Amino acid sequence: AIILHLFLSFSQALPSTLHGVFCALVLCCIIREVKKNDPKRILPHLSTFDDLPSDLLQQLKNLCSLAYYGTKCGKILFSTQDLMNCGIDANEFCATFGLLQTSESFVACQKQYTCNFLHLSVQELLTAYHISQLPVEGTSDDCQVRVVKDLLEGYPEQVVIFYSGFTHLIHEEIIALF
Repeated sequence: AIILHLFLSFSQALPSTLHGVFCALVLCCIIREVKKNDPKRILPHLSTFDDLPSDLLQQLKNLCSLAYYGTKCGKILFSTQDLMNCGIDANEFCATFGLLQTSESFVACQKQYTCNFLHLSVQELLTAYHISQLPVEGTSDDCQVRVVKDLLEGYPEQVVIFYSGFTHLIHEEIIALF
């Protein structure tokens, strides 16, 4: 019900693919956080991540870098140091667009914070977006398929599916990865 409310509040139409659902969810979270923290700011119509203004796109790319790092290393919990290494200000929660949840714990009488993405699929989507933004040498289909197979080998199936959604690259060899 919450997701349906978000889509109807911020989107034009309901998405028809899993990739579309999670992209719309991330965009809705970004819009909600921006409206909450800067009510006077007017955002253009957002249908893709690339439609974001440059400052918000950079913040999203920092989150994508964190997601990529986590997926590559098999991490779902991130320290404040992990956030800082990816260019995210751990003290400015708006920088995460509400896509990370924070918990605190006490270890050796010291307060420590860890973060994780709201859902593993959000982390996988942002990982796929990060990979889709990496430069690819060559333009032939065979070259792209080889590069994509190298990039995506060993990643969860959902990352490959989301990657295909971002790049519109559907090829028998890519499909064979999952």
